[in-house]
Amino acid sequence: MKDFAIDEQLKRLVESGLLDIKDLDEYKERLRELKDDVFSIKEKVRNVSRVFKALSHPTRIKILSLLNIYDLCVCEIVMILNISQSNISHHLNILENAGLIEKRRKGKWTFYSVSRSEVMKNIQLLIKII
Repeated sequence: MKDFAIDEQLKRLVESGLLDIKDLDEYKERLRELKDDVFSIKEKVRNVSRVFKALSHPTRIKILSLLNIYDLCVCEIVMILNISQSNISHHLNILENAGLIEKRRKGKWTFYSVSRSEVMKNIQLLIKII
């Protein structure tokens, strides 16, 4: 029933003349190819989504902007942004999981830095445009 209903909808769409397609089977094949293309980049889409999620909070944008200037430890970020240490750690974790920052240990201290400067350049460009 489901496939039949979709076939009927696609048939009506093709017959409406709104598309530059005359053959329903040809159109369905193009849609299947599009589906295959989307599924072939599934992992890339997942990674892009993770990055956009990481960029979706103002605090994380501020942290990235700071780390683009200096490598900083959590206590420095806490002092600059005046946000609790647990909150900063939460945001740092999201940024790290997205691959936007990396951490390195120096004795008992952990310092954070931007991991991919080309991504940061594009983020800065977006900020200017928007």
